[in-house]
Amino acid sequence: IPSSNTFFYDNVSNEIRKIHTKNVIKLGGIVYAITAILLFEIKSSIIDYIVITSILILLIGLIADIKKNFSAIGRLMITSLILIVLLNKIDFSISQIDIKILDNYLEEFIIFSYIFTILCILFCLNGTNLIDGQHGLALGSVAIILFNLKVPIINDLEYLYFIDIIFLITLVFFCFNFFFANIRLGDTGSYYLGFTIAAIALYANKFAYIEPFHIACILFYPACEAIFSYLRRIIYCNNPFKPDDMHLHSLIFKILNQQKNNNRNFFEINNRLTSVIIILSQIIIWIFIYKFNDSFSYKSFFFIFCLIYFISYIFLFYFHKRERKS
Repeated sequence: IPSSNTFFYDNVSNEIRKIHTKNVIKLGGIVYAITAILLFEIKSSIIDYIVITSILILLIGLIADIKKNFSAIGRLMITSLILIVLLNKIDFSISQIDIKILDNYLEEFIIFSYIFTILCILFCLNGTNLIDGQHGLALGSVAIILFNLKVPIINDLEYLYFIDIIFLITLVFFCFNFFFANIRLGDTGSYYLGFTIAAIALYANKFAYIEPFHIACILFYPACEAIFSYLRRIIYCNNPFKPDDMHLHSLIFKILNQQKNNNRNFFEINNRLTSVIIILSQIIIWIFIYKFNDSFSYKSFFFIFCLIYFISYIFLFYFHKRERKS
């Protein structure tokens, strides 16, 4: 791959959140544009609006991949405006989450419901973008999310077809991204997937296919990564929109690389190993949930997830800090 071509390719890099040892195609996420052709076959005005919005979100990511001076705040403002229009076209706003105090505000104040819904979508969208740092991590995590959004549904064939199309493309993309590492999602793909999984979850919530805290558990990893990252940056007086390398996957990758081995294969193995560790952890957690979901509520599982994530992050953060000092 010629390193001079930077329109389609990312050159060899060790920048924050873009660690790769060879040139990669950076506009891989544009492949999801073909889903519009397939999904417009579905005779549903709701899904049509979702597909149109997802393509607009994809274009925002595409511009961000091509133009590096497209600011995060600019992207946020444009995306928010698009989401406001979507919520005006289809009533996707969240009115109940099974927390009494919040439910009162969500049901009584439509503006509060709109803001809360838009924030949920944005956290999911940006969270998917944030975890797109290792080979296959974002794609593998999205595949797990899509699988869990499909499992409880039996009768809505349009909903199932929608998920199946995105799921199959994601699995194929995962194989290229994880095993060959010659193509990546970029903002184009991660924005598209982040919005799409959020929209599918809102669809399931609208028709009461899946209870709110079950959805919260399904979307937990990307959404929590976004919320935790922004809070962490604010607490440390850093720009919340400026990328850093202190995410959960970043810490695991750094710890695996503590031996200071500069061999290219060493970095590639640890890049994939980081993804395997996090993806396998998610799979094990969901096996546990489906085995014990009769004994615990999804609300309990959600708060257990929060505790596990927080403890894991703090442990890895201080372990990495100690190893650097030593």
